[in-house]
Amino acid sequence: MNDQPTKPVSHPAHRAAFSVRVRLYLVAMGFPLVAGLILYGWRAAASLAILAACACWAGALWRRIGPRGAALSTPHLLCLSLLLGLMLPPHLLAGIGSVGRPPGDWQPWAIVPAGAMLLAAALWSIGHRGLKRIHPLLLTYLVLAALFHQVLIPHSILHRRDIVTGDLADVSPVLSTSEEPWYRQRQSGNEHSSLWFESTAARRLSDYTSARQSHGSWPSLEALIRSAMPPLEDMVIGGHPAAVGLSSAIAILVGGLFLIYRRVVPAGVPVVLILTAYLCFFVLPVPVVMTPQGPLWRPLVAPRAHEDIATVITFANYELMATPLLFIAFFLAPLSGICPRQRPARTRYAFLLGILIAASQIYVSASFGPYLALAIVNLLSPTLESTQA
Repeated sequence: MNDQPTKPVSHPAHRAAFSVRVRLYLVAMGFPLVAGLILYGWRAAASLAILAACACWAGALWRRIGPRGAALSTPHLLCLSLLLGLMLPPHLLAGIGSVGRPPGDWQPWAIVPAGAMLLAAALWSIGHRGLKRIHPLLLTYLVLAALFHQVLIPHSILHRRDIVTGDLADVSPVLSTSEEPWYRQRQSGNEHSSLWFESTAARRLSDYTSARQSHGSWPSLEALIRSAMPPLEDMVIGGHPAAVGLSSAIAILVGGLFLIYRRVVPAGVPVVLILTAYLCFFVLPVPVVMTPQGPLWRPLVAPRAHEDIATVITFANYELMATPLLFIAFFLAPLSGICPRQRPARTRYAFLLGILIAASQIYVSASFGPYLALAIVNLLSPTLESTQA
């Protein structure tokens, strides 16, 4: 979907090229989507179906209003709605499960149609000139995250014996504390379809690196990784609670490489972004030790740093795999309306975005900070293009 025009597509050749890009994007999204459906079952599938149907219905209504409505493209809206669905947690139609149900009489399933209608309204309001303003998809997600921050934190995933057919709402009341990777966990007398995690890997990273965690539980970065983080395989292959499309790093990489191979997205953007962010995890100060006087902040590769190299690399790998970084790098950052059109500006854009994403994951939130960083750089895209020599 990169390099699509920033005005309504009217020329037949432009329409055909745009339609091809959308179809290829839908194929690429199929890899993380299928992985999410395997890990979260029919409720995640129903959530995506409702989101897409409501977005198309809302788009049909907005299409009747003025010239902006006439420019709305149903395939484009469908593609954006599925991207939004991949960014949302899978438990919304499950009422979050028997553990951690939100207070009050409202049900979290209402977030799904509300997000779809908000996306259609944002796309009509901003139109195809999103390059000078925030992208409709980012605006929609950030509004939902601001209003329903706690509800959008995932906690459950299907047991490996119940993949695809299990019910995410049939959650075990016992917290999952197994140190084995998800794909090797046994039944252990638990007859429930899904496992419940009190805190995700991304949440624990945020609690520690933002110094919100008391020094009594994880006194050092090494202790955090050794005793509090799940197996890294659960983020690489899949098996740890996350948004529908963010559970399997392998699925994201395969879909992203497909987009690069078909020249739908420029290879330089995800490569520069990921490398920059990964290097920043080594040089940005983090609380390496929690002391009674407060955290000791220090870059992991400082000249006098004494952290074990295995701990340093493992920390960077968790920051890469347990967060939305890979998904943003391949599926969101190269989107037209977010990414600049000219190559030098794209390089500066990817470099700046990599720095801001790394900083936002460490100092703000490993779950939501990267999207906020992307929105900030999106607003700066016109400036990056205007400074091109």
